[in-house]
Parts: sequence; structure tokens; C-alpha cells
Amino acid sequence: MHVFREEEQCQEACEDLGNSLYVFLSRRLNDESRGRDGIESAR
Repeated sequence: MHVFREEEQCQEACEDLGNSLYVFLSRRLNDESRGRDGIESAR
């Protein structure tokens, strides 16, 4: 039972980390695509 509880906590931590990473990467991709659009429209 104790091991199962630790696995649950690890899974939750991994999900939190995955969500944070996903948000971070999607924001960076959005910023980069916006930057490209800005450069292209400036030309």
C-alpha cells in the first residue's frame, strides 16, 4: 500500500511537470511564430 501511494505521488508530479513543460513549449512556439510573422510583415 505504501509503495502504491508513492507511485501515485510520482505520477501526479510527472503530470504537473508535463503540463508545465507543455505550457512552456507552446508559449515559446507561439512567441516564435509571432516573431516570424512580425519580421515578415515588417518587410
